[in-house]
Amino acid sequence: MPTKTNKGWRVDFRPRGENSRRYRKTFKTKSEALSFKNHILSNYTDDWNHTKRDTRHLSELVEHWFKNYGISLKTGKNRHQVLVRLSASLANPVASKLEATTFVYYRSERLGNGISPHTMNRELAYLKALYNDLIRSGEFKENNPVSNIKLLKVQDTELAYLTDDNIEELLEKLDISTNESVKTVASICLATGCRWSEAEKLTSSNIIKGKVIFTDTKSGKNRAVPINNELLKIIPNTQGRLFESCYSAFRFAIELCSFTLPAGQLTHVLRHTFASHFMMKGGNILVLQRILGHASLIMTMRYSHFSPDHLEDAIKFNPLSSFTNKGEKNEL
Repeated sequence: MPTKTNKGWRVDFRPRGENSRRYRKTFKTKSEALSFKNHILSNYTDDWNHTKRDTRHLSELVEHWFKNYGISLKTGKNRHQVLVRLSASLANPVASKLEATTFVYYRSERLGNGISPHTMNRELAYLKALYNDLIRSGEFKENNPVSNIKLLKVQDTELAYLTDDNIEELLEKLDISTNESVKTVASICLATGCRWSEAEKLTSSNIIKGKVIFTDTKSGKNRAVPINNELLKIIPNTQGRLFESCYSAFRFAIELCSFTLPAGQLTHVLRHTFASHFMMKGGNILVLQRILGHASLIMTMRYSHFSPDHLEDAIKFNPLSSFTNKGEKNEL
C-alpha cells in the first residue's frame, strides 16, 4: 500500500521480490499512487522471463539457415544466392526489426525496373520460408515479419507446343547438326516429356529393359518411362554418360526453323509438346502426372484442355441444351 509522507503518497516496492526492479514515486493523492502501482503490476514482466531481443542481422540468419537447412535442399544453393542478394538490397536490417512495408516498397521498385512478378514471388517465398524454418526449430523467437504479405497474382504464361509439321521441320534441322547428341536428346524429350537436363545427363545405367529411368529429378523422385525400339536403337550403346553437352546446338537448330517460340521456352517446349500431344490423343491426365513427375495434379491440369472430350458436358448440360434438344426432337 502507498505510504503517507510529508510530501504526499509514496509508492516504493519491488513487484516480484527483492531481486526484481524497484519502483519509487510520490503522488499528491492516494488514488494516484494506487493507480500507478496497479499499472506497474498489470504490465510488469519479470526480467528473468523476458526474452532478449534478437539482434542478428538478416544476412546472419541467411547463413545460419543455409548451413542448417538450405544445404540439404536440391535448390538450396540457388536459394542462398537469392537470399544473400535480397538481404543486401534491403540494407541488411536486424532480422527481428524488418518491416513488411520495407519489402513491399522494395518489390514495387523492382517491378518498376522490369523484374517479373514471378521472380518477386519467389523471393518472398524464400524469405518467408527462412523465417518459418528458424521459428519452427526455436532458433528465432520473434514473429515472421513478412508472413502477411500476399504473393502477386501472376497471369498464366502461354504454354507453346510444336505441331506435327513443326516437329518434322525441327528434326530435319537437327539432322544436319554437327553435334552428334542433340537429335537423340531432343527425341528423348519428345518421347518421354522429360526436361532437357534430365535427358542430357543420362548414363548407360539409366536405360533398363526398354525404359528410361530418370534420377536426380527436380521433384527428387525417380521415374521410369518406356520408349519404343526405334528410339532405343539410336541411343549410344556405351558405358557412362551417353551424351555430350548440346544445349547450344539445339538453340542453333531452333533459330534455323521457320517458327518462333515464346521467351524462356527454348528446350521446355519439348516437354510441353509431349504433354499436349499426349492429351490430344486421349491420354489420361493422372498417367500424364506420373510421367511428368508433377508433385501436384494442379500443374498437370494445365494440359487438360487439350483432351478431345475436355468439358464436353458444357454442351450437354448448359441451360440452353434442353431447348436445343427439344427443337431437334420436334424436327424428327
